[in-house]
Amino acid sequence: MYGVWNWSVLLVSVGMCLSGTPRHTALAFVDDAFQLTSIDPALDELVETRCVVAVQHDWPLSQTAYSTDVMPPDGLTLGQQLHRAFGAEPRVHLLDGVPEDLPSPSALPSSLAELNIVTVYPHAPPSRACLLPLPRPPARGHNVSIFHTPTLDALIAIINGHCHTHRSADGSLTHSGRVRQHLLDNLYHPLKPNASPLNDAPATNTNEKANTLHGDVPTPASLVCEKLQMPLDRDTFIQQFLGRSKPVIIQGALDAWPRYSNDDLKHNFGNKTVHIKLAPNGQFEGCDNVSNWKDNGSFRVPAAVRQKLPFPDKVVVRPAHREMEFGEFIDLISSPLSSLEAAGEPGLGTRNEERVSAYLEYTSIKEHFSPLLDEFVQPDFANVLQREHENIWLSDGNTVGKLHFDPYDNLLCQLSGHKNVTLFDPHDNTRLYEGHIAEAELEFEDGKFVRKKLVDATAMVMSPVDIQHPDHTRFPRFRRATPVLCNLEPGDILYMPAFWWHEVVSSPDRVERRNLAVNFWYTPFFNKEFPCAECSLDVNPHYFELLSAWENTEV
Repeated sequence: MYGVWNWSVLLVSVGMCLSGTPRHTALAFVDDAFQLTSIDPALDELVETRCVVAVQHDWPLSQTAYSTDVMPPDGLTLGQQLHRAFGAEPRVHLLDGVPEDLPSPSALPSSLAELNIVTVYPHAPPSRACLLPLPRPPARGHNVSIFHTPTLDALIAIINGHCHTHRSADGSLTHSGRVRQHLLDNLYHPLKPNASPLNDAPATNTNEKANTLHGDVPTPASLVCEKLQMPLDRDTFIQQFLGRSKPVIIQGALDAWPRYSNDDLKHNFGNKTVHIKLAPNGQFEGCDNVSNWKDNGSFRVPAAVRQKLPFPDKVVVRPAHREMEFGEFIDLISSPLSSLEAAGEPGLGTRNEERVSAYLEYTSIKEHFSPLLDEFVQPDFANVLQREHENIWLSDGNTVGKLHFDPYDNLLCQLSGHKNVTLFDPHDNTRLYEGHIAEAELEFEDGKFVRKKLVDATAMVMSPVDIQHPDHTRFPRFRRATPVLCNLEPGDILYMPAFWWHEVVSSPDRVERRNLAVNFWYTPFFNKEFPCAECSLDVNPHYFELLSAWENTEV
């Protein structure tokens, strides 16, 4: 899980809020020396919604010797030509310059690099991670000179790079732009499974109807994850799943991976110190009523934060935690009544009707189990993605990871035990009530959980909806959400696209009495602002070069 905003630091310094949302700025064509900061509050507000292109010198292109090879036949000014190129682009706002004649050669600066014709201010949306009122940061623009733009196409390429657009001089979309729009028009929706993938390949759809989520809990009509057998080639993965934000289970993908027993892992890594999470009855990261927490009467949430919390009576419950040697953790999940007793604490078991569960969750393989990186090798079809994290997940197998999303593309690789994953698409997050939720943290004392500590932070990726026992009176829009059920067996990989909501119910292997999985998190192919229930997916600029790979696609 990912996405926490802390306000206590911000009461001292606003730095975290200002850096809460990364700003992707392409500098391929422009030197940093040309960067400048706006002093215009109206401009600062405008760049929160779109990229701004300000024409500094609106010359008739027919007058300049520097553009003879790209001079439009109808003699437009620079500003008119940019309106032709970007006038229909919703991501760009053009600020016209005052029409003027080109200065005489004697009035030109000695260095063409100083002759700035356009300033581009990349889109800089406000940080949705921050709930405190902050001064708006000034827009940062990039001057573009004739020196950098010997042709009109070069100028348009620079603007496209900064604004993350795909426009040609005549205003039409480039090939990459057409592919991008095709992808967005054909994102996988569970209730519209037959949208066409790229290259007009036949859409494979083996979904079957179901009517339960977990156990006997009634749910809306559900769909079942598509399953494929390896091999899965890169192009098929890109066109039918990655490029459509469509989950899929790939069977037989882990045949070459080694199988380690708990004893093997303990022998190889037993002396490593790991961070263990503890939660009651296997329920991890769910929501609770703030009134159940002892600090509720004394803990103060800043008024500016509280009024922006959609559910101020709710808290996301972060688990208690312990640092221990990995070998001790293996003993803990193998013999739950002995390990903490050996450490001088009452043992894990049933206390006050709460079973205590221990979980090694999203623990970095690189930091704690680095030799496994050479053995747990990602499948070739995923090499198109930029990998960011590799994690291991190990428990006694009786856990539930409550409903949330991650801002990563995810390959979840099941090695031992089973996982039942319930997915919801990210195309209308009002149904899952996306937003900030205050946090609380469990403490584990004298063999029982204590609900006391409220935390000066909010979760940004959790849903307040309990999908196993939904409150349709409180959350009526959840009735419109369509679950997609994905049941993972050992040897399966689930491709889970970024921002898809998921709740994960794990069960143990009958012999090993554990649940073991590895996952890879990748820079998302489709990105979105969050938390934002109304925001839509868009292709991540990090992968724009991949759009040009569909050279033979008619879109």
